[in-house]
Amino acid sequence: MAAIVATLDTKGRETAYLARVIEQWGRKTLTIDVGTSNRRNSSDARVVSTRRGLAGNSCKRA
Repeated sequence: MAAIVATLDTKGRETAYLARVIEQWGRKTLTIDVGTSNRRNSSDARVVSTRRGLAGNSCKRA
């Protein structure tokens, strides 16, 4: 698994692209949002939001 740490409020599209490329290589990805706003600009990456903590229920599809 590859972890991607990014600010999805400003770099959501770029992060989603990177996740797709890594997944095309056969790896699973986990995106960790360290952005400060509630606005998300991502597509279909699995996201762990640091604003809600790392509890299991904070993982969701964006």
